[in-house]
Amino acid sequence: MKLKQRWQQLSMREQSRLSGLALILAAGLVWQLAIAPAWQAIQNAQAQQIRLAEQLNDMQNLKAQVAVLRHQTPLSKDDAWRVLQGLSAKGEGHFSISLQGDKVLLQVKNAPPQALASWLSRARTQAQSTPDQAHLSQSDGNWSGQLIMRLPHQP
Repeated sequence: MKLKQRWQQLSMREQSRLSGLALILAAGLVWQLAIAPAWQAIQNAQAQQIRLAEQLNDMQNLKAQVAVLRHQTPLSKDDAWRVLQGLSAKGEGHFSISLQGDKVLLQVKNAPPQALASWLSRARTQAQSTPDQAHLSQSDGNWSGQLIMRLPHQP
């Protein structure tokens, strides 16, 4: 029996119910394929926009730091060493340094993350020294280990 003939043999009530069911299935399919993905994208757009704005802000801050670092007068190795000694003395016993040729060995002992980040930031900006190697481990939220810092080139 053909589908059209079968349809015509159904009562109006059955035809109405099947039409309603087909309409519900079609609406569900349209929702799943067209509306739901767009709806999800709209809901996620604001959070993504906030993340992108934060990333842009971070990039602009880094750009400003680079500009400041480029315009600094280069330090001698001795001056950089003295700055690093001062930074380590202010480190509340978490940092100790020793000179090894043109590099500095930084011993980190149970330093809070913010203290280590601050020390590294100041070493970069004030002493123009950058980490060359790092062997750090984290325990109970604090950092311990060694960093080898590169001193700036002689001006």
